[in-house]
Amino acid sequence: LLISNNSNATDLFPIFLSKFEELFAPKTPGSEDSSLVLKFPYLLERIVVTIMRACIHLYDIVELRIHLQKSLKLIEDLPSSFTRTIGDRLGCGLAIVLRGCFYLFETSDEWSTIKTLLDIAAQDKSGRGFEF
Repeated sequence: LLISNNSNATDLFPIFLSKFEELFAPKTPGSEDSSLVLKFPYLLERIVVTIMRACIHLYDIVELRIHLQKSLKLIEDLPSSFTRTIGDRLGCGLAIVLRGCFYLFETSDEWSTIKTLLDIAAQDKSGRGFEF
């Protein structure tokens, strides 16, 4: 939906991001199981893939970059027990983002986020092949 509506992406992605942030936010103590990772790992994996695909296809839209950066930062905070299981998808997505968008990175914060995510992907053998 998001990628195929490139012309409406500046309106649609912030809606997706707010939902992603809501799903990733820690729940209050005493609430039901607060771990989205443990409850819905497939859903979380699909969100990560959606974020990576959005970065691959939409990073050239200046108005979206701040939202795309926020979404990438959400991945940084995921538990390592989960990110190790998606290292291949994360590593592949980052390799494609770097290949296609490196010249669009203007701040040290953007580079720092990519570096952190590459470090996370490299924690698992399946993610290393895309990076080295």
